[in-house]
Amino acid sequence: MPIHRTLGALTLMLLGACGSEVEPLTFDTNVDAEAFASGEELYALHCAECHDDDGRGTSEGPDLTVRLETLSPAEVAAVVVQGDGRMNPVDVTNDEAFIVSLWVVEAFGPQAR
Repeated sequence: MPIHRTLGALTLMLLGACGSEVEPLTFDTNVDAEAFASGEELYALHCAECHDDDGRGTSEGPDLTVRLETLSPAEVAAVVVQGDGRMNPVDVTNDEAFIVSLWVVEAFGPQAR
């Protein structure tokens, strides 16, 4: 999964350079297949209640298939850890946030359709 490592590192640099409201995170971008697979479990445990099993959202959380049109995995991880608007921060490590964000982008992002 070298593309994910590249995206994560690149996005961190871009976030730091553009002064985004979301603080850049540090995390291990070397995600193997086993860690990537745990993203589905993390999603079910921490995200599905508000974003639904299919990522299409509920009255408690937005449709991720729409939100992911403009967010990279690193940006999703930052939102998970820091919160964004009406979403409270999720109690996970930065590495877990990055893993679930990779899984979410793969499962619900534009390329999944």
